Amino acid sequence: VGEQEGMDKINLRVDGSIVDWRTVELRGGEETMITYVVTRGVGSYIVEVEGLTGSFTVKAPLKPAELVFSDLRIFYPGVIPPEVERGETVTVTVSIDVTNVGEAMGGCTVELKVNGEVVDSVDIAAFGGVPPDYDQVTATQLFELTRGEGTYEVEVEGFTESFTVLISEPPFWNRPEFVVAVIGIAIAVAVACYILMKRK
Repeated sequence: VGEQEGMDKINLRVDGSIVDWRTVELRGGEETMITYVVTRGVGSYIVEVEGLTGSFTVKAPLKPAELVFSDLRIFYPGVIPPEVERGETVTVTVSIDVTNVGEAMGGCTVELKVNGEVVDSVDIAAFGGVPPDYDQVTATQLFELTRGEGTYEVEVEGFTESFTVLISEPPFWNRPEFVVAVIGIAIAVAVACYILMKRK
């Protein structure tokens, strides 16, 4: 700030220790910018240059995302196992839980397989947990699956479950064998009555 040319040694201190310096020579009224490069590991540090202080923090990198799947379930409408009329279908819901046990956000494509064939897929993203800011969160991914009569093996991320869709049976009085039995009984009763009447 003076008018004469001057030279000085400018020290950089980190946590009180001199770690670097610059020799600066300026004419009167001249100004310049001094740059220091500091390398430090994880932690918080206080820096000082000519009585001016500041601070910086080096954080550890986040643990990469790692999605863990669990608890594959199949939800049925109505009775278990589901029943349908011949030629009709039923829709079941397939669910699986997913937890990101890492710290960074991550995602993947989740595939639904039925009897070994991919029939549906969805792209998911899951936040990681960085205590104490927030904990790991488990989310549930849902699929809807429509099928007719048969037995099906469902697979999601290596987890498997199976379900069967049955043909609903008509009431016993509508079954052919019941009708035949009733007719047979009626004929037998009629014959018996006829024989009794003949004997009289």
